[in-house]
Amino acid sequence: MKSTRIIFGVVASLGVAFTTPAKAGNIILGIGNGVTANDPFLRSFVAPEISAEYRFNRFLGVSALTAWRPSMGDASRNALSHQLVNEFKISPDFSPVVFEGRIGVNFLPAQVQIGEHAKARVGVQFGVGTAHTIDDLEALQCEDDPQCSDTQKQWHLTAFYGLSGEVLWNERYGMRIRMDRVRHIETIDSTTLQMKTIQYVSADFLLAF
Repeated sequence: MKSTRIIFGVVASLGVAFTTPAKAGNIILGIGNGVTANDPFLRSFVAPEISAEYRFNRFLGVSALTAWRPSMGDASRNALSHQLVNEFKISPDFSPVVFEGRIGVNFLPAQVQIGEHAKARVGVQFGVGTAHTIDDLEALQCEDDPQCSDTQKQWHLTAFYGLSGEVLWNERYGMRIRMDRVRHIETIDSTTLQMKTIQYVSADFLLAF
C-alpha cells in the first residue's frame, strides 16, 4: 500500500506539472561558475558554465548546459598529490574533466513566496551528457608509455542527478544554486575500466524571457 501511495503521488505531481498553464518567463538563460567538490587530488578551480532552459510551467522544464573546466597542469595538483607523486612515487587517478555538456529535466515542485515579488523554488534535476577528460601523464608517471598515451584524451557518455534551488527576484531576474553528481566510465592505461563520480557545486545568475 505504501509503495502504491508513493507511485500515485508521483503520477499526480507530474499530472499537475503538465496541466498547469505556462506563465511568463518560459525561457531561462543562466551564466555562472562551478567547482569540483569531491576530488581529493586536484584543486577546485572556478569553471564557467552557461545554461538554457525551457519551462513548460513553474514545475517542469528541460535544459542544456555547457561547462569549461580548464586543466592547469602542475597547478591543478594539490599538496597531497605533490607529496604522493614527488616523494612516494605513487600515481593517483589524474583525469580531470575539461569540458562537459548536458541535457536534462528539471522538476521544481516546491515553491515559497518571499515578499511581494520574489519566489524560491526547490527541486531535482537529472539527465545525460558528455564529458571530455585529459589525463595528466606526467603525474601518472607514464609519459613514454604508449598505452597511457592512447587513452590520454577521452570522450565519455555521462549521467547526472542532483538538487536545484533558485530564487527569482521578479519575472526577469534570479539566481540558482545546484549540487550535481555526474557519473561516467573511463579507460585507464588502455586496459582498465573505472566508474567515476564527480560532485559539482554551481551558482548561476538567471535571466528569464
